[in-house]
Amino acid sequence: MPKKPQARTVRLDHELEGAAHHVRYEIAMFLYAASRLSSYCASPPSPSAEAQNSTLESFLLHFRNVRAFLCPSLQPLHSDDVIASDFLRQPIVADIGDPVKLDTDHKRLDRMLSHLSYERAKYIAAGDLGWNIRQLTTIVLEELSKFVDAIPSNMTEWFPSQAFVGECRTNMAEWFARNDNALDYSWSIESAESRDQVPEYGA
Repeated sequence: MPKKPQARTVRLDHELEGAAHHVRYEIAMFLYAASRLSSYCASPPSPSAEAQNSTLESFLLHFRNVRAFLCPSLQPLHSDDVIASDFLRQPIVADIGDPVKLDTDHKRLDRMLSHLSYERAKYIAAGDLGWNIRQLTTIVLEELSKFVDAIPSNMTEWFPSQAFVGECRTNMAEWFARNDNALDYSWSIESAESRDQVPEYGA
């Protein structure tokens, strides 16, 4: 039997605008962490690599939060959770991102990051501890682009512009291709002006 659609409270504009601030934060921190990682990382790479471990865990945590925002079907949903379809005034829960793409590493990520599980040791023992940072970053930016295209015009200033997302895709691809020193990624989530600018990356 098909699962019954879950009803949602239609939020007022001021509630959505306030929630958008937190969505922007998740996106900004996800991209910040990505810009300080190589295209492929393992967890944990070594007991002494605390800086890389913390950056990788931050990246995966914010990936998981953005995944839940774009595709609430991929994990348990509470009535108070902020999801992308709320901004489209949809009265029922809906995935705005592609659940197949965003399902990448779903179970392993949940068991290794968000839960202190016995499975974590099994993944490590099996050598299944690598994360394709480039792939996960590309997926998020592609699916975020769909969301930005879909939101009503009165909400566009609450989120990064389509030009910003496109430039991030280009610059992150160049970063991963070089796989060199960390980039200087800066984007003020508080500034409306910076949301309309493309980020500058240093060599």
